[in-house]
Amino acid sequence: MKRFIPTLVVLLARPRLGVCHLGLAETLGAKRAMQLSQLFIECALEDARIWPGRVVLAVPEQDRAWAEYLADTHQQKQPWLVECHDSQGLMSETLTYLDLSLREQGLQQFIYIFSDAPALSGDHYRKAILILQNYDVVLNHDAISGLSLLANTRPWPSFSGIDWRSTAVAEQLQLRCIQSSFQVSDTQAAYVIRKASDLLRLQHDLAQDKRPARMRLMQALQPVFSQVIA
Repeated sequence: MKRFIPTLVVLLARPRLGVCHLGLAETLGAKRAMQLSQLFIECALEDARIWPGRVVLAVPEQDRAWAEYLADTHQQKQPWLVECHDSQGLMSETLTYLDLSLREQGLQQFIYIFSDAPALSGDHYRKAILILQNYDVVLNHDAISGLSLLANTRPWPSFSGIDWRSTAVAEQLQLRCIQSSFQVSDTQAAYVIRKASDLLRLQHDLAQDKRPARMRLMQALQPVFSQVIA
């Protein structure tokens, strides 16, 4: 029997100077933070290009033209969808809106990734796909940096009141899903980049990674590590 491949939803926003990755900007400066944000996005798009199923770029409405350009230049065998949401809305509202809108278009299962999680690998995706065959929700997170991937087969329950900036967001989501009678698999593995010190961990994890976008990211990070260590 052919395995059902979920839709990959990439959550991203166009990097803007002085706005993106403020945690990195505090140590590295706004220009360097913006450069790294762009490279993180390239890593997410690199994964999307080889995704065997449908791909959706989920962006704030103001970034529609930018996302459509990315879709046109990166999509492979089948067109990527661009789904816009209210950039002023909370992540809870964004996920609820995306889930409803994409289900109305006939899609049923989803894996959401954040664009600042370049440590995600094929192993993480394969594990999520496998687990999703027996669970309603998959949460992939790190105890220090928080959530990097989430997946679902059923419409999301209400996430009102969830603190998405907390490193304990996965625990909050898990509890809310269990309270709504969802079967949840909680795995600890990948992580998002929140602050400059996370880059040292990334340096170790991507040292042997041969994926082109990850190699470009590692090259760009070389002059950064001295700042982080200092």
